[in-house]
Amino acid sequence: MTLYESPCCPLCRQPPDTPSAVSYSAAEAAQHFVLAEEYPQRHAELRDHITGLWSRNDCRMYACRQCALTYAWPFVAGDGHFYNLAYPYSAYPAQRWEFLRTLDSLRGAPLQPGPVLEIGSGFGYFLGQLAPDHVAAEQVIALEYSDAGRAQLAAKGFQAMACDVRSASLDPWCGQLAAVFLFQVLEHMDDLHALTSRLNELTRPGAAIFVAVPNHDRTAFNEAHASLCDMPPNHISQWTPQALQRLADTAGWRLDRCEREPFRWSAFMRGDLVYAHMRRAQTPGTLSNKVRSRPRSGARQVAEAAVALAAMPARIPHWLAAVGRARSLGNSLWVRYQR
Repeated sequence: MTLYESPCCPLCRQPPDTPSAVSYSAAEAAQHFVLAEEYPQRHAELRDHITGLWSRNDCRMYACRQCALTYAWPFVAGDGHFYNLAYPYSAYPAQRWEFLRTLDSLRGAPLQPGPVLEIGSGFGYFLGQLAPDHVAAEQVIALEYSDAGRAQLAAKGFQAMACDVRSASLDPWCGQLAAVFLFQVLEHMDDLHALTSRLNELTRPGAAIFVAVPNHDRTAFNEAHASLCDMPPNHISQWTPQALQRLADTAGWRLDRCEREPFRWSAFMRGDLVYAHMRRAQTPGTLSNKVRSRPRSGARQVAEAAVALAAMPARIPHWLAAVGRARSLGNSLWVRYQR
């Protein structure tokens, strides 16, 4: 069952202006996450599960002119089974720009005393930098579905829980939280109004809410230049500064700061080579597909790197297209809200 019976914007609830030309079939989505040539049984199970999530065989993308949010319809988030199928190998970056930007912000505007919550904590790399300088470890609640992630979080002294922020499990902290952190999480979540209502229930007046999301301009550039698509039901929304302001207006928050990650050419070119290779691998019969479908090993890793590097000349026109837009193509948008 979908959350909406028509493709109205999930943020401002306005109907779409025009039908979207971008759509994905469940088979295309499954191939994005798990190659049929590598894991045929897992791919087929994932395809069928995505069809069940959508209650149909395809998904469309819409761009709302009222609030500048791009969203998938059906607007349904991936569930635990989806993520177990789509990402059999999990890895979390030990450092992100938004981690450092948040810590820098806290030096100028410290948190209120009290417990804090991170949604989607991974292995606790951000929380390990937050505590104990800004909050005691025992005052940290960390939400994480991964068993391995929760084990590491608990070992660091955090209260690790495997639940949705909207569940009753967090009721004991209603009205107490001094801060909430959502890094690369918001774009995965559906029912945005229930989310903001729940955060208002959990936080105290004046609490800080930190959000980082993929930069829509970078996503649009990638998709227009033969790099990876932002595929639902993993990411089901794409955020702009205007949409992040609308989220604040909807929730009754104040948007204190909204910043774009600085663009770095070295990281951009390196990532582009990898993501373009992964995009080519989704097409059966391509060299990228053949290499990426081999059993995982050190030899395959070397072969993939060679194939990605061999495609460098074909990527140069795409890099040249980024020259005039580089300032807008940082990876992430970072926001500090105040409740």
